[in-house]
Amino acid sequence: MKIAIGIMLWNEEQTIGMTIDSIFSQTLLSEIKSNVESVEVVALANGCTDQSIPNARDAFSRNLAKCVLPCVQARVEELPKGRSPAWNWFVHERTSPDTSYILFMDADITINNHNAMWSMIDGLENSEYHPVAGALGIKDIDLQEHKTLLQRTTSSFTKMEQDARHFYLCGGLYCGRASFFRRIEFPKGFVCGDDGFIASMAITNFWTSDYEFDRILHPADATFVFESYSTLPRLFKQHRRRMVGSVVRTMILDYVRSKQSGGVPDAGSIIRNACQENPLWLEEHCRQQIAALGFWVVPPRTIFYRLTQLRRLSLWKKIARFPLAIVGTLWQAAVIVSANRAFHSGQYANVWTSMPNTRMMSPSETALTETNEQTVVRS
Repeated sequence: MKIAIGIMLWNEEQTIGMTIDSIFSQTLLSEIKSNVESVEVVALANGCTDQSIPNARDAFSRNLAKCVLPCVQARVEELPKGRSPAWNWFVHERTSPDTSYILFMDADITINNHNAMWSMIDGLENSEYHPVAGALGIKDIDLQEHKTLLQRTTSSFTKMEQDARHFYLCGGLYCGRASFFRRIEFPKGFVCGDDGFIASMAITNFWTSDYEFDRILHPADATFVFESYSTLPRLFKQHRRRMVGSVVRTMILDYVRSKQSGGVPDAGSIIRNACQENPLWLEEHCRQQIAALGFWVVPPRTIFYRLTQLRRLSLWKKIARFPLAIVGTLWQAAVIVSANRAFHSGQYANVWTSMPNTRMMSPSETALTETNEQTVVRS
């Protein structure tokens, strides 16, 4: 099999070296696998304005020099700004037609289990039912012995969500069959999280069937560590961003359903055809939806999201987490008002802003070697 790994890189100069180091410590890149023909790692530098690109090249050079597998290649690709266009380009143009599996990951994480990548690939290889596999993200503060009040609160919110949710796919690290990904195209103006969109495609078979929440594979040893937001402003921006993404996904779903009859054609075909006929269809559709919905672009019922989560918990957990749910409801109300304003001001696409890590970084990043090479490749 041929494996392609895309690192979504946007102004993460402090952490990209750490991330690449953790990739090359994976068994996929350090141990011989008889059924693996090639592994290509590509840093998809989309719109970087800091030292992310030279730092990534330096990390690739350092790790390729130590890598014992001749089937491993690594390079940096400079692309225009935008996570979704970078995703489209990598899947539909950069990877070879006979690629078996494609992994996507963020440029500011550490893969803390050496078998994580191979576990996801091997799991999909042995199961025709699952189109994608996801890794569990672990907050860096959860590994700390002593936490601040804010850190304990955010950790509690995360655990409550994990207990209540039916399915998830974390954009920090996930893997899918190349054939599945090639049925997906993100339209211009897409401001959702790619993970939530892909998850919805997976569990509904491209919105042609009822929900099958178990169609996302989660191997037990597929985990990674990411830096949690440690200040209220950063946390607020993250929640507003997620809210905006959720609403835009709903708008896309409404568009798809307006074009379907009895679940046919599938969402992938509808979106690809729309992009070919009018590249700006999503932006126009969102403007129409915002004008039709009035002030409450975000459904008011989502204010009570934290309280509805309690329904799927045991009685004891309901009692224990009720005060936290009340606090979360007040917080959610503020997030919704801010998201609504972003929609009506036309600035909803700008809620995706760079918030670089401040704690997680590689010691090797303190001494960087710049290079003028456009790519670092070993074949």
